[in-house]
Order: sequence, then structure tokens, then C-alpha cells
Amino acid sequence: MKLLPILLLFAAIICIECKDVHLSMGESYTFPLNANSIGLVRNRFSGDEFFYFCDKTTGAKKKNCGAWVDKNGKKIEDVRSKTKVTKASAIMSNLEFTDTGKYGVLPEDKNVKKADAARIQLVVPLLLSGK
Repeated sequence: MKLLPILLLFAAIICIECKDVHLSMGESYTFPLNANSIGLVRNRFSGDEFFYFCDKTTGAKKKNCGAWVDKNGKKIEDVRSKTKVTKASAIMSNLEFTDTGKYGVLPEDKNVKKADAARIQLVVPLLLSGK
């Protein structure tokens, strides 16, 4: 019986940390950005991946801007969704099952070690034909 309160607390922490957003294949999602945003980070089945905004980055990040890359800067090959960046938002369109993952906005401040606290769990279900 003492285990139940601990499990409920753990579930509440998970819910606070990550907001689930369920989308259909082909839909879009808009990430609000702030003045310090330099990119997006996502955690998929293969690990962390990064998308750097070309007008906000320099150096190695600038070299890899405009595409999803792994922690070593290698371009992710299975990305079919499109990411468009405006001044106030990043819009991912044509989402597919492979885009399912936890997303966050990267800060510009080098002293900040983690992405912004607001994490989004995008869930794009795989549609199976009834045949």
C-alpha cells in the first residue's frame, strides 16, 4: 500500500515534465520560440537529435543548420518531415511515425545545460491498412 503514493508521485512528475500531443500522419506542429532559441532537440528511439536554426548559430552548429543531425553532427537520413523557422515559431509539417519523440527548444545561453523545461511528446501513430 505504501507503493501506491510513490507511483502516483512518479506519474505526476512525468506528466508535468512532458505534454503529450497526438497527431495524425501528415499533420503539422508549431513550437513557440523565444529570443534565445537556437534550435530544437528531440529524443527518438535512436537517441538525441538536433535541428539548429541557420540565423542563430555559428561554428559547427552553423555547418549543420537546417537539418536534423545526431550528437556528432551526422545528418539523420530517415527524416521526411519539413521544418520551417519563423521569428516566433518552428513549424514541423508532414509529420510521420518516425517523428514520434520528445521535443524541446534549445536555448542560446551556453550556461544552460538542458533544453527549455517544456517538453512535448509528439505521438504520430502508424496507420495500418485494414487489408
